[in-house]
Amino acid sequence: MEMKKTLPRCAPEEQGVPSQAVLGFLEFIQKQTLRVHSYMIVKNGHVISEAWWKPFAPNLPHMLFSLSKSFTSIAVGFAVQERLVSVDDCVCQYFPEHLAALEGQYDERFKRMKLRHLLTMSTGQAREAAFGENSIYNFIKTPLAHEPGSRFMYNTPATYMLSAVVQKVTGQRLSQYLTPRLFEPLGIEDPIWDRCTMGIDMGGIGLNLRTEDIAKFGQFLLQKGVWNGERLLDAAWIEAASAKQADSSRFSTDPDWIQGYGYQFWRCRHNAFRGDGMFGQFCVIMPDQNAVVAITGSLDMQKMLDGVWELLPALSGAPRNVRLATRTSALKRKIAGLSHITDEDAQKRDRTLEKSVSRRVYEIDRNWLGVHRMTVNFYDDDCQITLLGKNGAVKETFMAGMGTWKRTTTNAPFGAAYAKAVWAGDSFLRVDILFPETPFVAAYTFRFDGNNVWATRDTYRRFALSGRS
Repeated sequence: MEMKKTLPRCAPEEQGVPSQAVLGFLEFIQKQTLRVHSYMIVKNGHVISEAWWKPFAPNLPHMLFSLSKSFTSIAVGFAVQERLVSVDDCVCQYFPEHLAALEGQYDERFKRMKLRHLLTMSTGQAREAAFGENSIYNFIKTPLAHEPGSRFMYNTPATYMLSAVVQKVTGQRLSQYLTPRLFEPLGIEDPIWDRCTMGIDMGGIGLNLRTEDIAKFGQFLLQKGVWNGERLLDAAWIEAASAKQADSSRFSTDPDWIQGYGYQFWRCRHNAFRGDGMFGQFCVIMPDQNAVVAITGSLDMQKMLDGVWELLPALSGAPRNVRLATRTSALKRKIAGLSHITDEDAQKRDRTLEKSVSRRVYEIDRNWLGVHRMTVNFYDDDCQITLLGKNGAVKETFMAGMGTWKRTTTNAPFGAAYAKAVWAGDSFLRVDILFPETPFVAAYTFRFDGNNVWATRDTYRRFALSGRS
């Protein structure tokens, strides 16, 4: 069977959705100042609208954070389907050596904790276990405040334990196990999943995928485990995973976080369900509209869902074909101009100052950057910044556009990067580095003072507002 690498595309009107409604969605994003990195709207299995705010791009994977949890749920579903595990299995039966080593150091109620309780975030623990050299030991030792199954508490290490169970029974990491069962059939190429020090995929976090990969995952869920006409996963698992299995009403006051929790999926208003991740990574499945919305970003998560729900009336229409060229042209123009790297207006540059600063080696008076010296060389359109260690060795060097974004390379473990430098006042140089595979930027400020430089760095701050894990 030939695998389709991409979802089919068509104009919104062909699936009964007015382009004006999608324009309204974009206007909502702009009005609410939501830092969306990308979105993809799928109706009846067709992508009817998609966009990436530059420098975010279709080919770049993006950190999914806790959206990873929903993929872990599907991995457990495959293991259940293959009769390798049951949701009613006790967690302790998979880690007898750990329990033996920790005799007397864990709550006896732990022996009643089941895989079901890991899936539904109802372990009974009072707090999340710490990740460390042996996160399995840490999880087992974490105190219980309630009987397993009695109360919901969001718990990323519980998802990690599901990953550990899958690896224990299959001999494969989660990503390896899912590759022939999910990733390859859906055409999801090169999935990246971070591992702990024990070589176990993190499960609850750490997965990096492209926007269309998220959309295909959502369509797979919408089709209840069927892909290209072939059943991959039992529909009963997806029905159970997306149903309310735990009461999340105490978790938040936001309306879309109190609808209940399934097997690593959140229930939503409007009979929808979703996987989501910190800062605004979403896979929203809307069965009543036969639609999926995939989003990456760094934004206020409830506001973003409010914007998705404004699309619901338009997503409920029947396919039609009316003056497509006229109706879609405004939407195409809007999407073509989306960017988070709009350059500054032409700024007044002090060439005399830049000439005096260039090629000098400066001592850095404030040394919390972990460097002792720096040089900065200014050119016509950009500058090169080099940070030096105590013995003069180069610790990092990168280019930044002067008042404009420039593709660069850094030591940060975040893939692609863009950097921009601006004079932010007398002798103050501000340098922002944006990482388009993440929600993060690094922001440096250098103040030149005689023969010294005062330096600060806002390390990997969010490129937006507040969010959840």
